[in-house]
Amino acid sequence: LYTKDGDLPESEVDRILGEARDLGIYFVVISGGEPYIRKDMLFRMFKKYSDMFFLTYTNGTFLDADAAKKLAKFGNVAAAISVEGYEEETDNRRGKGVYRKILTAMENLKREGVLFGISVTYTKYNIDVITDDKFIEYFMDKGAIFGWYFMFMPVGKDPILDLVPTPEQR
Repeated sequence: LYTKDGDLPESEVDRILGEARDLGIYFVVISGGEPYIRKDMLFRMFKKYSDMFFLTYTNGTFLDADAAKKLAKFGNVAAAISVEGYEEETDNRRGKGVYRKILTAMENLKREGVLFGISVTYTKYNIDVITDDKFIEYFMDKGAIFGWYFMFMPVGKDPILDLVPTPEQR
């Protein structure tokens, strides 16, 4: 539903961040698609705007050992990694093998001392899993220090209404 040629040029991102800082804004949230597809550009911005803090929403698949080392060196970025539950729930929604990549990303970030947490979209089908205390404790043990929960909202031309939580679940 979205064009793929709509990425902001780096010069525009740089200008926006500079204007934000000039306005006294020092906390920036970056979400996607997947922002780390353009990690080289992001890393240049994180370094240039070292007096600002960035919260990035990511699927985690691009957060390899090298990326984690760089993020640790910057010290001004936290990653909110998207999970839908455990392996079954996450892979069903995000693709086979994504959950294992997420765990690797978390290991990389934890090893380097980079702040990270989880971002969970709750649906009719995962709400029991993700609201269990064991789920939270599991990701805390992985090193997550925060968690954001978002209710699934159907959008687009052909929205998936079947995932919407029931009124009782909400």
